[in-house]
Amino acid sequence: MLCLMTTGFLINRWRLTVLGALSLSLPVFVNFSFSIFFLAGIRILRILLLPELDVSPAILKLGGIVYLPYIALVALLYLLGIDAWIPLSFFVMGAGLFIFFLGATE
Repeated sequence: MLCLMTTGFLINRWRLTVLGALSLSLPVFVNFSFSIFFLAGIRILRILLLPELDVSPAILKLGGIVYLPYIALVALLYLLGIDAWIPLSFFVMGAGLFIFFLGATE
């Protein structure tokens, strides 16, 4: 996926770059949709994603890339002697709620 995006940039073909970006964001959307469709009561929409799961169920694991910045920050703080796994997760959740409420209120 990253090779596709890089090749698109190098040969100046925007369609390859867009295809690479979409293929990189698709597993993240699939992970999100599995949880949100269940919570919203619209599980019937999961039928749209079943053909992708038939091709390769391991593609869902690609959505774990969103944890990479968090894990890198925790590892950096651990090298400094600070165990920040739980406090940092609470901070990230609080920051997300704060940003949500800033956008939700006028």
